[in-house]
Amino acid sequence: STQSTGEWERVVQRIRQTLPSALVLKIERVQNKPLWARYYSERSRVANKNKGFPNELELFHGTRSTSPDQIYKTEDGFDMRYSNQGYWGQGIYFAVDALYSNAYAHPLNDGTRQLFLAKATAGVVHK
Repeated sequence: STQSTGEWERVVQRIRQTLPSALVLKIERVQNKPLWARYYSERSRVANKNKGFPNELELFHGTRSTSPDQIYKTEDGFDMRYSNQGYWGQGIYFAVDALYSNAYAHPLNDGTRQLFLAKATAGVVHK
């Protein structure tokens, strides 16, 4: 995204809610048609199960040492087979706050870091 678009501003604003001093150098919109078709199908299934409410969220995700392109350039996407044991067990963890995912951001050789801001379907959340 270029810095003049509404999408750029919206993403930067989301990041700066919890990382106010973050310098955002680049935002890339990633679109993988097979992954989107799979996601959309699952989103529809969850919506049907929950009276038409998929509870779709945009959440941050850090990939640690895994390069993000190993996720978005494949047909597997976020794949449980490569996830680590976390606080709540093995899983793929997402966060509302960029600050949390920043601790897991993918480091590049130039000292910058990469994060995902991904759509996720949560369905009914039990607290």
